[in-house]
Amino acid sequence: MLFVVALVLTLSADTSMIDSFDSVSQWTTNPAKGVEISIHSDSGRHGRALRVDFDFHGNPGYGIVRRDINLDLPPNYEFAFAVRGEAPKNTLEFKLVDRGGATVWWSNNPNFDFPREWRSITRKKREICYAWGPMPRSGQVRHLGAIEFAITAGTGGKGSVWIDDLSLTQLDPDSPFAFTQPSASAPIVGTWESAPTPEDPTGAKLDIGADGSFTSTNGIMATFAYSIDKDQMRTDFRDPGDPKNYKFTTSFRIENDSFVQKGVNLFGQDVTMKKVSAKPGGPPISGVWSYADYTEATAYVAFGDDGRGFFRVPLGECSGTWKDSGGHLIVALNGQIAERDYSIDKDVLTLVYPGPDMKYNRRTRAP
Repeated sequence: MLFVVALVLTLSADTSMIDSFDSVSQWTTNPAKGVEISIHSDSGRHGRALRVDFDFHGNPGYGIVRRDINLDLPPNYEFAFAVRGEAPKNTLEFKLVDRGGATVWWSNNPNFDFPREWRSITRKKREICYAWGPMPRSGQVRHLGAIEFAITAGTGGKGSVWIDDLSLTQLDPDSPFAFTQPSASAPIVGTWESAPTPEDPTGAKLDIGADGSFTSTNGIMATFAYSIDKDQMRTDFRDPGDPKNYKFTTSFRIENDSFVQKGVNLFGQDVTMKKVSAKPGGPPISGVWSYADYTEATAYVAFGDDGRGFFRVPLGECSGTWKDSGGHLIVALNGQIAERDYSIDKDVLTLVYPGPDMKYNRRTRAP
């Protein structure tokens, strides 16, 4: 009885069990040609589990197990599952398929050493990267149509893998204004942002951590000026090189942790934002706010106490690891290796590409 209570308590109000694998009838298999794969119900970490038996028969390829599911994902989340195996090293893939079935996001673990004892695996949203298919306007998977596990040939061979306790946890918003502190001993460490142009408002943010972590975020990026007169807010989104007029005057009010803006503005009409974080000692409006953009992405607005504002709509994110080899950056993202020569001059990072080089400005503080 105490064991059952302890298990229930591990699932918070923000965590839901997607599949406890008491039954495996909803799972199907899809092997590559020459690969054999089958699924069975077996003893699990808690109750029953899904057992996947595979045999590559000396062939390259993969074996996929899939469950169709109708699930709306929150703006930020983490999947978790337990795994153990009696199998040689191979690539373990965790995949999310959108409701249309054409677009896939995945997390790859090349040369995964399947543990003999149960091990919990977690995958945050930023660790599940876009793989292929038509990109939705939001750049994210929001409406899930299927979940897949795949074993892809590395060593190959044959074996068995057990999977249990597949759950989903809703996380707090992951603000695009998160800031990585620069390091004097490693000049490339820090937060870097490309400079969008009037012709192309998309940009990229690189977070290079001193712990070897690397995150790349693509999205819409804009800086604006604002001023407040009583309940009126004036915003100016004009870029010096853009002749268009992006000035707006709207009424607003702050109610608890909500920012309500009335009238036509850059974001549409009657926008209600939720507070993500506040700036200590600043006016009530200062800090980071978020709202659901019409693309189904989450948009973020940061109001500084100096009359400057920052608008960001993250449309794609992927995290991994990095290494520096004397002006040569090696990044591992989702099992793929990318290498670029780089240079840093006066807080400008230049990555060398076969075509035009990419330049990023160092961010020295959070907005």
